[in-house]
Amino acid sequence: TLVIGQESWLNESTVDYSKYERIRVALAAPNFTSLTKSEVLDFRKRYINKYGVLPTEYAATGYEFIMVLGKIITKYGVNFLQTMPVGEYVEGVLMQGFELSALRDNERVPFVMLKNGQLKTVNYLDK
Repeated sequence: TLVIGQESWLNESTVDYSKYERIRVALAAPNFTSLTKSEVLDFRKRYINKYGVLPTEYAATGYEFIMVLGKIITKYGVNFLQTMPVGEYVEGVLMQGFELSALRDNERVPFVMLKNGQLKTVNYLDK
């Protein structure tokens, strides 16, 4: 059995997260950042040094947006919506990245699952 949910379920303080692992809950998590990724650790360190507090989700999302947009504009120019091919993937810095869909949305939505008490990105769902 596999249950599909959304990352906001992680904000639910009344849930025992071990149950998510036991019943195999996969969460759509477009804003997921792995705390073991060196770029995330570096971003957090620089943010704390500058502002004296941990970065909020908004700070991380804003940083990611600007970094990915910079990569896209560098490669495709300011008219990137006309020049960037549909399906083109641009790797993220803190998060998964961006894949342009025909509707001009990000088609890349990572899923995370708890494995051994840690949130891990899954590119496919094990049977």
